[in-house]
Amino acid sequence: MACSHVLLACPFCGGAARFVDRGADQGTGVACTGVECTSCSVRFPGVSYFAAVDVAREFVAAQWNQRSTARPLAVGRIKHASGRLTTH
Repeated sequence: MACSHVLLACPFCGGAARFVDRGADQGTGVACTGVECTSCSVRFPGVSYFAAVDVAREFVAAQWNQRSTARPLAVGRIKHASGRLTTH
């Protein structure tokens, strides 16, 4: 099944991402879809679904594509509990 959900590049290495599907369990009919980086192999574990693979992929893509808006700490300047700034 072709997927129209866009996946952002890997947040760790910038590699391309792809959906990874595991087939349906013979007893329950439940399948699973997740996302994996094709470069560093980091994975978003995914979700199980019964019939609506498109809905499951939409959810997984939204989770994978979510990025933090927090600003990283400046490298080399750390404020200790004493209030002193140190440079590393």
